[in-house]
Amino acid sequence: MAVPLCRWRKAIQNCRVSIFRGLFATQGARAMAWAVIGALGLAFAAVGVALMTEPASGTRSAARPDATATPAVNASSEAGGSAVAGSAPVLVLEPTATPAEPSASPSPTATATVRAAATAQPQAQGPTPTRTPEPAPATVEPTPTAPAVVAGGGYCDLRTSGRVPDGRVAGALVIDGRPVPAGTVVTLAFDGVPGPSRATDTTGEYRVDFYIGGSSCANRSGAGISVIVNGVAYSSGRGVPSSGSLVPFSINN
Repeated sequence: MAVPLCRWRKAIQNCRVSIFRGLFATQGARAMAWAVIGALGLAFAAVGVALMTEPASGTRSAARPDATATPAVNASSEAGGSAVAGSAPVLVLEPTATPAEPSASPSPTATATVRAAATAQPQAQGPTPTRTPEPAPATVEPTPTAPAVVAGGGYCDLRTSGRVPDGRVAGALVIDGRPVPAGTVVTLAFDGVPGPSRATDTTGEYRVDFYIGGSSCANRSGAGISVIVNGVAYSSGRGVPSSGSLVPFSINN
């Protein structure tokens, strides 16, 4: 019996060796064999994972954390009976209901409401500062410059003689950059002696006629002529002509 068994073992080993040699004879066969082995490994791994994740059969009763173990002994009768011979005590887990403690209801908390007294205390008011009015800037009024009075008598008005005026002083009249309005009185002065006056007819222009008197009159030939407007004398720089003529003089101040 020993010889045949040895022969069978050698035959089986030779068969295994020939099979593996046939599988790994060429490079393509080796690649195919390794692919088959890898696929089998993945299949076995999937089966193992499925077995591990499958829920256990049957129902397992989990012990509750509040269950109390109460030992019970099987008896033939409830009261006064004799225990069955040879019976072993059986431990039965009976859950004991634990009464839930009533939760204390939160007691209402009194909220103190502070009300501010609305009584305003009068505050002592200090004296109200009085603003001292600032003095208005003083307006400088031009001081009329009176023409120098030269001895020779007053102005000789010859209108009563019935003759026409001997001369006229006329020109533009602009003061402080503005034309003087119509109706402004303009006066002629001869060597500082006031003579004839006339109100302007046109805005920004004036004209005043005069007579030429004798040597004893202020309006004698050669006397200096000035024009007085609003109390201010403006010297023309010209004198009374010996014969009647126009004396042009414009004021542009």
